[in-house]
Amino acid sequence: MSHLQCIGFGAREESVLQDIAKRAFEEGRPWPHGKGFYVQYRDESGAELWLQFDRQKQLVDLHPHFFSKEDTPTCLTAQIPSPTNEHEGSYFAVSFPAHEDNPDSGRFPFMFDVPDYLCTSDQVSMPVSSLVQLVAFAQQFDTYASKGQLKKVTGQKPLSVIPVGLLGPDGDVAERPKAIVEMTGTVASVSTRENAMTNQPFGLLSVNIDGGTMTIVLPHAELVRCAPQPGHAFSGRFWMSGRLPVRKKGFFERLRQLF
Repeated sequence: MSHLQCIGFGAREESVLQDIAKRAFEEGRPWPHGKGFYVQYRDESGAELWLQFDRQKQLVDLHPHFFSKEDTPTCLTAQIPSPTNEHEGSYFAVSFPAHEDNPDSGRFPFMFDVPDYLCTSDQVSMPVSSLVQLVAFAQQFDTYASKGQLKKVTGQKPLSVIPVGLLGPDGDVAERPKAIVEMTGTVASVSTRENAMTNQPFGLLSVNIDGGTMTIVLPHAELVRCAPQPGHAFSGRFWMSGRLPVRKKGFFERLRQLF
């Protein structure tokens, strides 16, 4: 399942995707930075698209995200600029730290990609505690009637998060890590949202995981197939997307970035 499908942008034809990007640009909000600008589109469902533009105002790429009202406590430990796209980047982090700015007090290490990376990459020094608007986009997803059934069928612990995208074939840190985790937990709530641009429904779950709660989005077809209910256990593989708090810049600072 694609990340776009997880929030109702299930377009497969290039022409349809171009129309989506055009409308997102027309209705979106610009976020300037030193190497160009982003355009953030968000509809009432919470579905977001972040368009990336270079200094010549050429579209470089787009990044799906979801606006979650639930922030995840983290301790950021390192920045990872993309080696292929200067507008993209990620963070290494540890979730749910018990002590401020102390990654050793957290629950699990992971990596997340950031849709507006250049808006925050010059504002943080690490390690530092931060609330992150973190969302898990389902790549694989299954549900079970109970934690016991999950363990019996899969052999996995009922509450676990494994940062599989950080590991290479030799078990060490990968040369090019990815923001992918394998996660198990229990379902707290289930709802259906409808993407206002495409009228496509998608699933929104709040889940309990190791250390706290998390927001999951997944395509409507997967929501119907799995039929998750509050109290069910789940397992799956997820792409992690997150936004950091953005410091409000002054008028002249924003003006310099535009020109």
